[in-house]
Amino acid sequence: MEEEKTIRLVQKAQEDSDAFVQLFDQYQPLIHRMLHTYHLPTYDGQDWSQEARIALLKAVRRYDGRSGSRFGSYFRLVLGAHLASLMRHALAKKRRGDVEALVVAEPIDRYREAQQAQAVENGLLIAIQVEDLFVSLSLLEARAVRYAIMPMTVPDRRLARAQERAKRKVGNFVVAFQH
Repeated sequence: MEEEKTIRLVQKAQEDSDAFVQLFDQYQPLIHRMLHTYHLPTYDGQDWSQEARIALLKAVRRYDGRSGSRFGSYFRLVLGAHLASLMRHALAKKRRGDVEALVVAEPIDRYREAQQAQAVENGLLIAIQVEDLFVSLSLLEARAVRYAIMPMTVPDRRLARAQERAKRKVGNFVVAFQH
């Protein structure tokens, strides 16, 4: 009984837009469930709804209730094929750039980006070289550098000599780094 009512609504929907809207509303749970499994970055809810309407229109025009199949099952099949076709089209290699494209609101300043990248690279190189410098210091020289960085009185002559050696090494490093 319910299926006969649906078949009459399908036949009426071929020519009557109000009947089409009623049919679309009737299958909204099925449409929502199926659309929920698909995602394309360029499609929003209205786009997916429009695609579901297109699939419903195809199903309404092609459905023949005499074959014994139920319209709901047939519509699910048509909608699934339509959505799969959309996905194949959108994800084709030749259109991959359309899907993965990034919209840039401002023009890209390549020169500034290159300068920033160079500054980061220089900072990393300096950090590596400073680390190498400190690895070359003896334990006593490292303590002396610490005393030189944090001003305090040098407790013994041995540490004072180590401080002088460390100053020379740091000075040589600075000179070498500038060239």
